[in-house]
Amino acid sequence: MKILIVTQYLDNFSGSELFVLNISKELTNKGHNVSVFSPVLGKIAKKVKELGISVTDDLLDYKNEKFDIIHAQHNPTAILARSVFPKTPMVFMSHGFLPELEQPPSIDLGIEKFIVLSEETKEHLVKNHSIPKGKITFLNNSIDTERFYPKRRPSKKPRKILVISNHYTDEVKSVVEGAATELNMEVMHAGLPDNPVPSEAMPGYINQSDIVVTLGLGALEAMACARNVIIYDIHGADGMVDEKNFFEIRKNNFSGRRYKYKYLKDSFKKELLKYSPMAGEQLRKIVLKEHAFKKMAEDLLKLYSAVKDSRVETSFKKLALYNEIEFLERFSPTNAAIREEIAQETAKGLEVESKNKRIFEYEKVIKTQEDLIEQKDQEITAMHNSKFWKLRNIYVRFGPRRLRNVLRRALSALRRDGLSMFMRKVWYFIYFNKKIPQQYPEYQEWIKNNEKVTAREAKAEIKRFKYKPKISIIVPVYNVEPKWLDMAINSIKGQYYENWELCMHDDASTNKETVERLKTWQRKNDPRIKISFGKKNQHISGASNDALKMATGEFIVLLDNEDELSLNALYENVSLINRHPEMDFIYSDEDKINQRGKRVDPYFKPGWSPDLLLSQMYTTHLSFYRKKIIDKIGGFRKGFEGAQDHDLVLRFIEHTDASKIGHIPKVLYHWRQVETSTASAGSAKGYTHLAGKRAIGDYLKRNKIKGKVIDGTPFGFYRVVYEIENRPLVSIIIPFRDYAEVLKTCVDSIIGKTGYDNYEIILVDNQSKEKKTIEYMRAIETNPRVRVLNYNKPFNYSAINNYAVERATGEYVVLLNNDMEVIAGEWLRAMLEHAQRRGVGAVGAKLLYPNNTIQHVGVVMGLGIAGHAFKRLPDGLPCKFSHAEIIKNYSVVTAACLMVKKSIYKEVGGLNAKDLKVAYNDVDFCLRVLEAGYRNVYTPYAKLYHHESFTRGDDEELKETNPKEYNRVLAEREYMEKKWKEYIKNDPYYSPNLTREHENFSIRTK
Repeated sequence: MKILIVTQYLDNFSGSELFVLNISKELTNKGHNVSVFSPVLGKIAKKVKELGISVTDDLLDYKNEKFDIIHAQHNPTAILARSVFPKTPMVFMSHGFLPELEQPPSIDLGIEKFIVLSEETKEHLVKNHSIPKGKITFLNNSIDTERFYPKRRPSKKPRKILVISNHYTDEVKSVVEGAATELNMEVMHAGLPDNPVPSEAMPGYINQSDIVVTLGLGALEAMACARNVIIYDIHGADGMVDEKNFFEIRKNNFSGRRYKYKYLKDSFKKELLKYSPMAGEQLRKIVLKEHAFKKMAEDLLKLYSAVKDSRVETSFKKLALYNEIEFLERFSPTNAAIREEIAQETAKGLEVESKNKRIFEYEKVIKTQEDLIEQKDQEITAMHNSKFWKLRNIYVRFGPRRLRNVLRRALSALRRDGLSMFMRKVWYFIYFNKKIPQQYPEYQEWIKNNEKVTAREAKAEIKRFKYKPKISIIVPVYNVEPKWLDMAINSIKGQYYENWELCMHDDASTNKETVERLKTWQRKNDPRIKISFGKKNQHISGASNDALKMATGEFIVLLDNEDELSLNALYENVSLINRHPEMDFIYSDEDKINQRGKRVDPYFKPGWSPDLLLSQMYTTHLSFYRKKIIDKIGGFRKGFEGAQDHDLVLRFIEHTDASKIGHIPKVLYHWRQVETSTASAGSAKGYTHLAGKRAIGDYLKRNKIKGKVIDGTPFGFYRVVYEIENRPLVSIIIPFRDYAEVLKTCVDSIIGKTGYDNYEIILVDNQSKEKKTIEYMRAIETNPRVRVLNYNKPFNYSAINNYAVERATGEYVVLLNNDMEVIAGEWLRAMLEHAQRRGVGAVGAKLLYPNNTIQHVGVVMGLGIAGHAFKRLPDGLPCKFSHAEIIKNYSVVTAACLMVKKSIYKEVGGLNAKDLKVAYNDVDFCLRVLEAGYRNVYTPYAKLYHHESFTRGDDEELKETNPKEYNRVLAEREYMEKKWKEYIKNDPYYSPNLTREHENFSIRTK
C-alpha cells in the first residue's frame, strides 16, 4: 500500500511528531511504501529520513505520485493535501482539541474516517462537529516500546518518585514532597518550568524511579518500563493504576490535556503505600500488548484497507494550494471571530519581528566575540597538536628520574610484541597524549591472559607451513580520514604472515586529503599494494568489486578503510588452513577501538550457526573467503549496500557445506568507532537493516524456502517466519503425578491460548492418588483434544515420555512439563515452523519464571555439566549479544518444552531410560540429535511460564533427606561427564572465551 502522511510539524520530540516517526517506521517494516509531508522540518524529519522514508516540505514534490490513502493529522495540512490530491481517500487523526490544528477542518474534504485516541475526543467530534459516530474510529494511543523498557528492575520497596509534568505547581509539589518525606522517599521532577527533559532522555529518568506520577502518554511510557504509576487526573478517579482500573483510565486519560490537582497529602501517601513491583510488571505486559506501535500499525492498516478504494465526494473542488486567510474568506465568510483572531496574531507577529531585529543586532556582537574566542582556541589547539608540545608533555610526564624505568619496560615490550606492534603502541601513546582510561576491565584482563603469540613464535611456525597461499585484502575507500587509512594499511604491513596483497579502490572520494594520501602510498612502490581510482561513485558494493578485480590471491579478506587487523590475523587463518586445507570460509572474533584508541566491546562468537546468521550478520569480520567461490557468485551485488557482506555470505554458503566452514575463537579484527561507522552505533547506517532484510528475503527465494523475513525483537535483528506445510498433527505429551491445580493451569492455557489448532494433548498419569486429580481426569477426558494414559510404574521421566511417544499419533511431539503455562499464543506454531525444516532436530522455547526472569533460553554445556543461558536475568532487558531474544542454534534445549519430529525421536532412540531416569536426559537426547547430523534451534517466539518450584526440589537436599536418590544423582552426573566430556569441555555454540562459572555470557578471565 502507498501511504502519504501529512502533518504540520516535524521539528521536535512532541507526541504527534513522534507518532509520525514511529508509525511510518512500523508501516515501512510491514512492507508498505510511506511518504511524509510537513511544512516544518527538523530533528524528527531527519530521523524519519534515516529510516529510508521520503520526507518533503513541499507537497508539490509528490504531485505526480499516486497514493492509496492520505493520513492527515493536522487541519492546515489536510486542506493542502486535498488540494493536491482531490480523489485520494483520506483519514484524519484528531490528537486533541486545538482548533487551529487538531480539530477537523470546517470545510468538507471528503474525509472517510476520523481517528481519535480518547473517548473524550470522540464525544467532542460528535457534539461540536456533528460527525456521525459511524465515521469515528477509536485507536489506543501508542508508545515506542523499543525505547521504553525496564533497564533496571524497580526496588522491592519504593525509594524514588518521579513527577512528569509541565504544570508542577507549588500546591502539588507540597503534597508530593510532604508525603514522600514522611515515607523516606526521594522526589525527582521532569518537565517545565525547572527541569525540561528532552524526550530522548526520558527513558533514563523513568528507569531511575520506582513510582511515576503523571498522566497522558507519560503514564504509558512509565508502565512500559514496569513502573508503578499514579494518575493525578482521571476525572475524579485519582490513584495508583492497576490491572483492574487500567482500561477505565485509558478511555479518557492517555490522550488527555486536562489537569486536576485534588490530592491531599494523606490521600497521596495512601496511594504510595499501594506500591508493588509485580503490579508494574503486569502493567508492562498490558502496554506491550495494547499500546505498542506495532499494534497501532496493524489497526491502522485494517482501517486503510477498508477505505482505500472509497470514492471521494467533497465540495472542495479547487486544485490550487490555499493559504489560511484565502480559505477562511472563501469557505467561512461568516466566521468573523476567527478572522479577527488572525488579525490579532498578525499584529503580534509584527511586534515579535521588531524584537527579533533587536536580538539579531545583539547576536552579531556576540558572534564577533565568539569568532575571536574560536580563533584563540584554534591557536591553542595547534600548539597542543604540535610535535614539540607532545614531546614536552612526555618529558614533563616522565622526567629524568623515570626515564630508566621507561626504557627497561620499552625493551621488554619490544622483545614481547615485535617491532611493528611496539611502534603501534608508541604511536597511540604519542597521538592521544594522555593516559587512556581503563574500560572493560574484564576484557583488558582477557587480552593480557590470551593474546600471547609473539612475532618470533608466529614467524617460526610460518616457516614450517607446507601451504602458504597468497591472501588478497580488499579495501573499498571513500572519504576516510588519512590518519585512519594509514593505521589500516600499517596493520596489514605489520602482519606476521607476509604473503599478502592489498587491493584498494577509491570510490571517487570528494575529500582531497583521502585521495592525496592514497597517491602517497602509491608512490612508495610497494608491489603488494595495488590502488585504483574510480571516476564515479558506485557505493561500497561497486567499489569492492573493482578492488576484487585486482585480486590474484587464493583467499579474500575484507577490511573497512578505517579499521585494523590484529597482527596475527592472517597467520591464524593460514595456520588453520594448513591443518584443514578443505576450509572454504573461516570467520573469527572481533572487537572495537574506541575514539581514545582503547580496545573495547568484544564479540566472542559461537561455532557455525546458520539460524543465527538469519537473525543477525554475526560472522562479519574477520572472514576468510575462498576466491574461486567469490568469483563463482559474482562478488558483491549492488542494491544491498550496508548489508553487502551479509548478502555475500548467504550466497557463498550455498556453494560449500558446514564441514568447510571454520571459526577461530580469537579477536583478529578491530572495528574503529567513528561517527559514520556501524561500530560506533548501529543507527549510524540505518539503511543497513532494510538491506539485510532484502538479503535474507532473497536467500529464501533462491533456496525455495517458503517464508518471509520480518523485524525481530529488539529492532535491528531479523526473524524468518516459515510457512507451516500440510498442517501436521502435533502431540503434546505432559507427564504428571497429582498437583491437579498446576496441571489444570497448564492444560487450560494450552486450550485457551494456542493459535495453531491441529494438536492433541496426551496426559500421562504416573500413579496419581489425590482425589482432586482423579476428578480432574474424569472431567478433562470429555475434551476431544485430550487423552489420558496411565503409567503405573516407579517414576522414570525418560521411560514415561518414551511410553507416550510410542502411543502418540502426531507427526511431531512436544515434551512438556506439567508446571508450564502458555504466554504467547503463537508458541506451538513458532516451534513447529522450525521442527518441520530439513536438518532441524530439537526446538526449544523461551521459558520464564513467574516473576518474568529467564528460566531457559537455551542450554550451554560446560556450566557445571550444563547450565541455562542467562538464567534469572529479567526478560526483555538487553543481554549479551541479545542472544536471549533471537532465533539461534544451541547444542541443547530443555525438555521442559521441546518439540521434535517423531521420526527423529525414534531415530536416536528417544530419552535414555536406563542411565538417565530423572536428570540430564534432555541434554543427552539433544547431543545425540546433534551427533546424528541435525541442529537444534532455540526460538524466543514460543514463550511460556515455567512454575518450576512446584514440582521439582533441589538435588542437593537429597543428600540429607534421601541418600538413595542422591546416589542416583551422582551416577547420572558421572554418566554425563564420561559420555559427553568433549562437549562439556567445548560447546560448539558457546565461545571458549566466555565464562564457565556464570550463566550470563560474561568474559572468561581465568
